[in-house]
Amino acid sequence: MKGVLAAQPEVVFAYAYGSFLENRPFRDIDVGIYVTVEDERRAASLALDTATTLEAAVRCLFMREPRGVSGENCPCLRCPPVDVRVLNWAPVSFCYHVLRGRLLFSRDEDVRARWAERVISCYLDSRPLRHRALKEAMLSWT
Repeated sequence: MKGVLAAQPEVVFAYAYGSFLENRPFRDIDVGIYVTVEDERRAASLALDTATTLEAAVRCLFMREPRGVSGENCPCLRCPPVDVRVLNWAPVSFCYHVLRGRLLFSRDEDVRARWAERVISCYLDSRPLRHRALKEAMLSWT
């Protein structure tokens, strides 16, 4: 995956996150990318292109596995899709979740470190508000 991401100069860094990294069943591989593109529509298009390219790379990995001849053993049926999300404009709570994942690639550690610092700071600053809102919501149910 690192090679695919490195081949796209607009991708500054990327994380894998979600159920794929956890010890539980998963339906897809979630990847968050931070990009140099300033236009959200162009960034969304880049995310789709990246997902397609990463899926092809994953498919190649699955094709190398030993397999039988029957249809259910076809490696293409076992290849999980790749879901790529752009982090530049994503909510802080989502970015915090991504940050807890696994770093796949980083072209610029200074940019990544500043992004991570901002995400963690904003997330922790808003934590008391989230807890109070959750507490109030729970009390209103009783």
